Amino acid sequence: MLQSLKSQIDSSVESVRRLLQRPIKLNDGNLKLGTSEAKLRQQQREAKRQRVRQMRRDLYALFDQHPSSRKLMRHLAAVECTLQEAGLQGFEALPLGVQECDTRCQTKETDCDLACDQVVACVEECRKASEACTQKCREAPPPSGS
Repeated sequence: MLQSLKSQIDSSVESVRRLLQRPIKLNDGNLKLGTSEAKLRQQQREAKRQRVRQMRRDLYALFDQHPSSRKLMRHLAAVECTLQEAGLQGFEALPLGVQECDTRCQTKETDCDLACDQVVACVEECRKASEACTQKCREAPPPSGS
């Protein structure tokens, strides 16, 4: 019984300590207990996670509605793939050189398509070459600005 009483007192003291550590705000003459800095940081982290999840869902929904857009918007497809595999840290670490390299690959594919003059086999070769080019960009990205 003594142990139970001691545990209840410790719990009560801890609750009072947490209460007293919370900041107090004055809002239009009314006192309000604020949230602690640790709680604010936790809420900010959770909000960031929610934004990343929403970004991933929106991007996935776009590509799900228009599957051909993965080929047309390779930069966004690379972002989607990076977010799925490595999360936000992987996305933030994605070098800018990948985007520049992908742009060069797309430009080469467009020029190749125009030169093919709508010959299906030739256009298919251009597409395959472009896919290989963009894959190379992702595997070994050139430095930005080169």
